[in-house]
Amino acid sequence: MTIRIIKHEAVPMCGSYELRFSNGRPSKYFYWEDIPGRRLRSEQADSKQALEEAKAFSGRKRSRQEQRRFQIDHRRHQGGSAWQEPR
Repeated sequence: MTIRIIKHEAVPMCGSYELRFSNGRPSKYFYWEDIPGRRLRSEQADSKQALEEAKAFSGRKRSRQEQRRFQIDHRRHQGGSAWQEPR
C-alpha cells in the first residue's frame, strides 16, 4: 500500500495535508493555519505541525502493514498457509 501526502492551500498560509491511500481507503486530512489570528480553534496546528502529524500517521500505518506482511511471510516459510490461525 502506498500513502501519498498531498498539500492543499486554497488560501495563502491556510490549508490541509491529505493522506491518500492507494488501496481505496478514504483519505485522512490534517488541517493547518499559519496565521494565529485566523485560527478557528486555538489548538489548530500550523503547517509544520500538521505535516509532522501527517508523516507520523503515515509511518504508523506503514509499520503496521509491514508487520502484517512479515507475519504472513513468516507463516509461509514455516510451511503453513498465510491465513491459518497462530499456534
